[in-house]
This record gives sequence, C-alpha cells and structure tokens, in this order.
Amino acid sequence: MGGDIFDAALRALAWCGRLVVIGLRGRAHPEHQGNYLLVKNIEAGLQVSTTQETPDQVAACYSELFALLRGGKLKPAIAAT
Repeated sequence: MGGDIFDAALRALAWCGRLVVIGLRGRAHPEHQGNYLLVKNIEAGLQVSTTQETPDQVAACYSELFALLRGGKLKPAIAAT
C-alpha cells in the first residue's frame, strides 16, 4: 500500500503502535515525516522481505498476524476468489 492508504494507516495507529510493511502497491510510495513517528512513539518499517536479516522478527510477526486472524480480530476483505 502506498500514498493516501499508507498515510491513513499511519495516522490510525495507537500510541506505541507498529505498522508492518509487507509490500508496496499503487503508484505512490509512502513518504512520511520522522517526527510523526516520534510524537506517537510508533514503529513503521519491518518489511517481510527482510527474512534473511531478521528471520525471528518476521516469524513472530506472522505468528501474531495469524493468531489475530484465527481469533477473529482480523477480517480481511476478499476482493475475489
């Protein structure tokens, strides 16, 4: 995701939230001011493509995401099957 969607997702984060970047889609790549991350004490940037450098972090993120999905806390919109 990028552009307006990325900006909206960043603004929607709670205090100390984390935005996990899985990939980029769309015309605009995300750009943000670093001070916004500091003001809300949030993290943005763990990218799944870093599996070789940080395999434990990526595995933990996937584990947490799938646990949220199994628990019904995530309800992804399915556009097509």
